[in-house]
Amino acid sequence: MVMVGVCTDVRGFVGEIVVTNLIKENVTLPNDAEIMVGYSPNFCKNYKIKSWRGGKKSAKVRIWGVDNEKQASDLMEKGIFVEEDKLKESNPDATFVHDLIGMTVVDNIDNSEIGQVSDLMYLPANDVLVIDMGDKLLNIPLVEDFVVEINSSEKIIRIILPEGYEELTEMKK
Repeated sequence: MVMVGVCTDVRGFVGEIVVTNLIKENVTLPNDAEIMVGYSPNFCKNYKIKSWRGGKKSAKVRIWGVDNEKQASDLMEKGIFVEEDKLKESNPDATFVHDLIGMTVVDNIDNSEIGQVSDLMYLPANDVLVIDMGDKLLNIPLVEDFVVEINSSEKIIRIILPEGYEELTEMKK
């Protein structure tokens, strides 16, 4: 199960829910897709999507059985989880953030290998790649200013290293 986003607001009186913190921009899920809503995949309740209107950074969702503002507000701050296969089926061309772990990171200027993505930090402004450089870790924001290309088939991420990046590294513990 993969968390798609978090229920953060109720729109109107018919139980429409705003989902933010999406796993990727413009995520789509089909009507009648089975989802789980809760704090983790182990503590969830099963639902089906009545409608999903995705936007760049959020989605508006109607869920079968959630028909009013009170029922929708009971789901606030809970995550929406879906099976990874179903998520990829409805978003076939998408590379999801969790797929980046293990990819090789290469300097776009001289093609030298920098390291491998060992973790991701999900921060409010943008996600951050944690790159294992062997004895050090480097945090690079997952934004176009630094990430030039993500090649899923070759499992390579090309980045532009910021000036003075050596000062941004931290020793591994």
